[in-house]
Amino acid sequence: MTCQGHLFMLSGEEFGRTKEGVEDSYCSPLSINRLDWERAYENADLVEYYRGLIALRKRLPGLCDKSEQAVKRMLWQEKKKGFVSFRLDNRGEIAENFREILVAYNSTEEDVMLELPAGEWHWLVNGADSHCWEQQEPVSGTSVCVKGISAIVLGRV
Repeated sequence: MTCQGHLFMLSGEEFGRTKEGVEDSYCSPLSINRLDWERAYENADLVEYYRGLIALRKRLPGLCDKSEQAVKRMLWQEKKKGFVSFRLDNRGEIAENFREILVAYNSTEEDVMLELPAGEWHWLVNGADSHCWEQQEPVSGTSVCVKGISAIVLGRV
């Protein structure tokens, strides 16, 4: 949900669909290839998390820009083993209040502290809640903790 340009989702991803490890399931039985709608009810929290991400993405031109100029929105990036973060110019017609957005992914088990550039930053998404953007909650301090195995999205006013 935080890639620039066109988004690609697998059918059923939003409710934890599984093919039970079958990589190429074209000739597998229906039990492997069908959408198990019971999983949508069982994983209602995951469905709601995706719902929040989709709604937020629609409000962020920095992510929805599908033009050849989209790459110019990249303002900064940091990569280290198991951790990636970047900032994007988010100005545009549907930009709401956020001139920039910051996205960080932490695939390690350890928490990572991320220093923030000067400015007023707000929580848009954290590892547990994809609806933070609705509360317009400001970040307190000059750094944030990106929990292990999680991602965050912040917006700068």
